[in-house]
Amino acid sequence: MTHSLYINAEAVEVSVEKVLASQTFARSEKLRSFLRYVVQKEQSGAAQALKGYSIGVDVFGRPEEFDPSSDPLVRVQAGKLRKLLERYYDTEGLDDPIRISIPTGGYVPQYKMNRQECPPPAVLRQLIIDPQPIEVFAQKPLRMRLFAYAGLTALNLALAAFNLNALATTPPAPPAPLLSGSPPPSTQIPRVVIDNTGLDSNLAKKLEDTIREAGNREATIDIMSVSDDLASAENMDSRLRFRIAVKPGAIAGSLEMSLVHDATGDIIYQASYDLYDSDATTRLETIALDLASSTLPVSGEIYRFAAQQGISSDLMQCMSLTELYNNTNARLAFINAKACQRKLVPTGRPGNIYSNLRMLRDASRDALKRSNA
Repeated sequence: MTHSLYINAEAVEVSVEKVLASQTFARSEKLRSFLRYVVQKEQSGAAQALKGYSIGVDVFGRPEEFDPSSDPLVRVQAGKLRKLLERYYDTEGLDDPIRISIPTGGYVPQYKMNRQECPPPAVLRQLIIDPQPIEVFAQKPLRMRLFAYAGLTALNLALAAFNLNALATTPPAPPAPLLSGSPPPSTQIPRVVIDNTGLDSNLAKKLEDTIREAGNREATIDIMSVSDDLASAENMDSRLRFRIAVKPGAIAGSLEMSLVHDATGDIIYQASYDLYDSDATTRLETIALDLASSTLPVSGEIYRFAAQQGISSDLMQCMSLTELYNNTNARLAFINAKACQRKLVPTGRPGNIYSNLRMLRDASRDALKRSNA
């Protein structure tokens, strides 16, 4: 269950039952059955069985000769379910601490902490469990320190109100020996190598181009081909190297995608997709964008995995703090984002911070070059 890295099974069960009991889903018995089915399958470890055929037969009562490639029933109902979930979280479920979604291109549900209510676990640990490294608390006058402490207390109370302890899993164990050692270089960000050697050349190029474009927009990940990675491997901390492996699925016309951490071999994201459209290239672009949105941002699986293993660079941690400020506009978040940015870019922006992650990344790297000159 690679999508529930920080959310335990009990919390998922409570969340889905709340959705199913809502007014939004009250008149949609089939969609309630659809949602309950995919969540139960995923939670039981059978996510790979969530295909158009099994859903058509088990949920919608189609006969054994049901052919999802010619009968669009499941795809149509999945579209309705996605829209109904969006409507629920825009209205009744606006304050729910967990959001359930069914990404386009597949039927495996994903669960994410509501970013409006709960910062990512890595940021929570920095802000609440271990705030001492944030130098601003030691340098500011007493009045500012009291304000910061009050902010932390308020944040703790808010999290308690949402019963975060019941929603989050036990904090991860210390990093394995393979991932221990000195921290990564301060301005290094994760590298993702795209391994699409098993695909048709046209589809392989489309996949790589789409993921690379998404990575460039995020500015949080370096996207590389296998050949580019080999040419610059000596400059990369191997603990921050990941691989997107794409291969034809077991069922004809399907694809399997995995995001793998190279140093440990851990699969941190996995999904199967059907290439059912007549225009496979367009379909692949949609799939690639779905994969990118789940893995590349600072709230995605790569940054979460790095935080869990204790291998985030200074820049990665600062990007997380900056994104927290961008999302909340909270005073305490601003203080911590500014403090970490001043470490990376001592000259910085007088009286302000970089809110754009690309500008923060580039300024940090430029500052490092100047200091090493």
